[in-house]
Amino acid sequence: MIIKCPRCKAIIKEEDNYCRDCGLEIKQPDEQVPVVRVLDLTKENKEDPKMTETNNELLEEAYIGRNYKQLNSGIFSFVAMCLGPVCFLYRKMYRSGIIMAAIIHLSTVILQPYSFFVAMPIHLFCGVTYKLMYTAKVKKEVERIREENPEAKERKLLKICQREGGYNTWVVLLDILVGIIFFSIAMEM
Repeated sequence: MIIKCPRCKAIIKEEDNYCRDCGLEIKQPDEQVPVVRVLDLTKENKEDPKMTETNNELLEEAYIGRNYKQLNSGIFSFVAMCLGPVCFLYRKMYRSGIIMAAIIHLSTVILQPYSFFVAMPIHLFCGVTYKLMYTAKVKKEVERIREENPEAKERKLLKICQREGGYNTWVVLLDILVGIIFFSIAMEM
């Protein structure tokens, strides 16, 4: 059985005595410490009730993955400011990421010494809007998944969210490669 930490809501394995995220000591359920049960996806033969509106947060957590807590806290993202469009590409927000990356890469070639003045506002924009844009996208995608699978049980919806959500590393590598190419072109000019 998998449980959630009563303090920070992180998923904890049954054998763990402490939450790995917040350090709270976790006593076993028979010791009368309230814990929240999370669906164990390994038991395929168990029937689950249909999803209710109150379980959207669980689907969003499955869609986002292990960084759910960080992406839902605060507004500004220092990582997104530093990495800029790479964060958008990493989290499958391709349209926004490609547009911003293209502007930065092209400014490197066209505006060589002044490309910083183009890239910096874009990076600041990424830091300010990344969490808001991504959490809005997640909510929209979870709703779409629910609408496309109206008869699905909780386990199936969780698996679909895990499969369709998450991140793509290959796009980040591709953007880094494109950046190196544009930087090389700019250096030769």
